[in-house]
Amino acid sequence: MEVIVVKDNIKNSMDIDIDNIFLSERKIPLSYFGGLPEKGQKIIAVELYAKWYSFYEIDHNGNVEKSPLAIDTMNIGFLDHTWNPQDLINFVDGKEDDYYLPELTIELLIGRWEMESKENYIPQEV
Repeated sequence: MEVIVVKDNIKNSMDIDIDNIFLSERKIPLSYFGGLPEKGQKIIAVELYAKWYSFYEIDHNGNVEKSPLAIDTMNIGFLDHTWNPQDLINFVDGKEDDYYLPELTIELLIGRWEMESKENYIPQEV
């Protein structure tokens, strides 16, 4: 996987420090832009894309890999390509030494879950 290192710690228009941009194997940026985690900890991220099928883990060396965390191992609620965000939050709770779940990842999961699980958010054909 490829990591784009942003020189001089550029601040974007939202005044957020961006240290690194991590990419999936499809070259899509992931939902984490910060520094590297501590040794032994992994950051859980998803692609900055409308729909996704995998979680990604970013390790302390900046390596990005598809996460082995899956529906079977997490006993997580699942709807098509959408994980129940509360289940992932519950899974990570108490495992902060092993995993970091960025706020943006949570927000993306919540948004997708809400759109997919409640038909009133999805535009109906006329």
